[in-house]
Amino acid sequence: MKTAVSDWERMFNVLGIFIQTHGHGDVPPNPAPDSLGHWLAGQRRLYRAGQLPPESARRLESAGVRLTVPVAKQGTRDWQNERFELNFAKLVAYKKRFGHCRVQAHWSEDPGFGHWVANQRIARRQGKLSPERIARLDSLNFKWSGYGDPDNPEETGGQWFGSKDEHWLQMLAAVDRYQKKHGHTQVAQADGMDGKLYAWVLRCRMQGNRNKLRADRRRRLEEIGFEWHGGRANQDRWDKRFARLVAFKKRFGHCRVQAHWSKDPGFGHWVANQRIFRRQGKLTPAQIERLDRIGFIWAVRARLHDPPGTHEYLEKPQNAEWDRQFAELVEYKKLQGDCRIAYTNPRWRSLFKWVLRQRVHEQKRLLTAAHRARLDRLGFQWQAFNPAWDQKFDMLLAYRKRLGHCVIPAKWPENQPLASWVHHQREFKRHGTLKPERVARLNAIGFEWGRKRPVKRPGKPATSRISSKPCAP
Repeated sequence: MKTAVSDWERMFNVLGIFIQTHGHGDVPPNPAPDSLGHWLAGQRRLYRAGQLPPESARRLESAGVRLTVPVAKQGTRDWQNERFELNFAKLVAYKKRFGHCRVQAHWSEDPGFGHWVANQRIARRQGKLSPERIARLDSLNFKWSGYGDPDNPEETGGQWFGSKDEHWLQMLAAVDRYQKKHGHTQVAQADGMDGKLYAWVLRCRMQGNRNKLRADRRRRLEEIGFEWHGGRANQDRWDKRFARLVAFKKRFGHCRVQAHWSKDPGFGHWVANQRIFRRQGKLTPAQIERLDRIGFIWAVRARLHDPPGTHEYLEKPQNAEWDRQFAELVEYKKLQGDCRIAYTNPRWRSLFKWVLRQRVHEQKRLLTAAHRARLDRLGFQWQAFNPAWDQKFDMLLAYRKRLGHCVIPAKWPENQPLASWVHHQREFKRHGTLKPERVARLNAIGFEWGRKRPVKRPGKPATSRISSKPCAP
């Protein structure tokens, strides 16, 4: 019993310190077992259950603790009024303690109260705050905007200074120290703070160059000699990438780095970006000269309007690669008897993609006449290979050879998939979605595009004719 009393007295003394510090007894909830918020919530539960000793209740109420918390349903007007009154009393005590109402949204002592203060500004902007509440907050000299320069309030209209500004000033001080130590503000990514200072400097440059930086912040940056272009740091990074390119050429004998090079994708993107930057005028003459000196290739694709020989330095390696793939296609035909490569075969997956590119280049008229002639002599199929369609076509040929025609009943029990396929070919042609080359192949074997329908004539056995109507599904 003495232990329980001593614990109660200890927590009551902690409560007294809280009230003396904050000016009120509304301790924010805290689930930690040894916290003041958890203890006070327990006292309220005992009070509601009639189990709190009267003397303890009297002492708590005399200290300014509300043992009866708001019981209105959350979201109702009564609940909103009670919550406003509770937090307004906290704001009065906060101002008495600190001399202002600039509560941080994530105030560690009472995060819920900080969010409530921030929400009053949002509610006023949205027109949801009553004139009476606005007047009460104005009586505390409440600041309705959370931005500004504390050293120059006239420049920002007297707006108050928030936690984001405090963080910004801390980073500014770090850049100032960096400038005094190194003589410039070209912060590198490895210059401390786990890259945070580097990211902050980049963000300030981007905002300043896009005219999105506040006037007071721009003035402060210019006072410390802030450099709005990252020339030195960018040049250092460029030099490192260039050295990587020199090593690449020494190893492979050329500078043709793939944009998605698996061993170093970032380096591949950098090489590709040099071509883009040159077209955009973002490379310096010295950088262009250094790349030219190692045989850097500036064009990666010949255009249709470029005269022959314009990109000879590019065409030679591309022709060598094309010859290698063509030789592989010749080998495939010797083994398989045709040039129709299935994607499902992992051995020929790369060759399959090359064949697709040849068809695309032919459609876009990017394939040279010499390459086209070599593929034609090999028996290259310019239309995409569809093994499922060809398989059904071969079945139809067998049916025609067996019965002498291509009229398959819609519900032919012997091969229902083939009957459905024949019906679909008629439907596709009727809707104009059947490829012309497939129409030609079907016409060549005498395919009937209507259906056979029995016709009875007087005194004669039923005969059949081709109907212009499509087969029923």
